[in-house]
Amino acid sequence: MWLKQIHKESAMADETQTETTEETTAAETAEPKGPSSMADQIPEMSDSQLAALLANAEKISAAPKHAKKDMAAELIPLIGEELDKRAVIKQAEQAERRQQQAAKRAETRRIAKAQKEAEQAES
Repeated sequence: MWLKQIHKESAMADETQTETTEETTAAETAEPKGPSSMADQIPEMSDSQLAALLANAEKISAAPKHAKKDMAAELIPLIGEELDKRAVIKQAEQAERRQQQAAKRAETRRIAKAQKEAEQAES
């Protein structure tokens, strides 16, 4: 899919070079490639997608010669920050759920105790 888009953008760039200068080229209208566009996508990724992206970025940045080594190195801290942020959010949600469950159990015990006392008062 992305390969088709690259070919399409390349063809558009070739066509615009031969047309008037008033028209914009595909390079001017195309979204930026690289860490900035990938960084923008990080918040929308799932946890499993982030884990896979982190593994790939670490692998690429560790390679001695790779064309995207610098981009990968820039993404690693961004991915780490997002994963840390999500971990904090999950911990807060778990703490809130535990509080709600404890309150629910306490209310259930209070109701059961009140019912037991009411039954004993009747007899």
